[in-house]
Amino acid sequence: MHPEFLKIGPIQIYWYGIFMALAAIAGLLNWTWLGKGTKRNFNFCSDMLFWIMLAAILGARIAYIIANLQYFIDYPAQIVRIDQGGLIFYGGLIGASISLILFAKHKGEKILDIQDLAITSIPLGHALGRIGCFINGCCYGSIHSGPLAVTYPKGSLAWDHQMETGLLTSVSTHCQPVHPVQLYEAALGTITFVILHIIYKRHKKSGTVLAAYLLTYPIVRFILEFFRGDPRVRYETQFSVAQYISVTLFCLGCAIFLYQYIENKKAVAKTKKRNN
Repeated sequence: MHPEFLKIGPIQIYWYGIFMALAAIAGLLNWTWLGKGTKRNFNFCSDMLFWIMLAAILGARIAYIIANLQYFIDYPAQIVRIDQGGLIFYGGLIGASISLILFAKHKGEKILDIQDLAITSIPLGHALGRIGCFINGCCYGSIHSGPLAVTYPKGSLAWDHQMETGLLTSVSTHCQPVHPVQLYEAALGTITFVILHIIYKRHKKSGTVLAAYLLTYPIVRFILEFFRGDPRVRYETQFSVAQYISVTLFCLGCAIFLYQYIENKKAVAKTKKRNN
């Protein structure tokens, strides 16, 4: 594997960028298909994609810069090199959520309805993005000797990190075997995508799909963080910042689910009262 897809003179195209583009296209096609027969046509969905992508990339890059602040202080020119990777998913999710709220208000749509639609594409896009991470060599796993283990060559991020921590010598041609944690997340993201699609087709209450995502992905991310081998931002605990965010989002999903349950009980009570 090599992170570079094509090089023509000074022009370099990376696999990470290709998979990010595929994620955007897949998300747009999914929304357009789900919006068939409604006012949420291709133009509506493409507008939504533009603002979500812009905010998501900005949020994800800012989060990555904060997590690796010293590196970007030393090499400020690298701040704009997102084609080489360096995006934190939760930063992108927060950025996308903010832009989606503003987009819904601008279009006169209910926020939870738009979020239900938008969230269906997130796991699919995330899965494709993680394949890009795998080829790029970022977000790599911890040392693992099992049958699924992979190695990255000299000069890769995993090799550099293991060199810095004394696990390798300068003559090592590959890093020690690690978990292909990016592919774990890609597989689980694909499963989540299918589940959300089923729920979207059957749901009646606004926010149901959003709640389902918040009750599934944070659990996946919390567990997979234990298999990550790249440096994680931690605050004097065994848990990473991503795990704290996962817990927060899971609680938000519980709150949305509880709110829907209470509102449903109220609606049932009102119906019984009218019938009596």
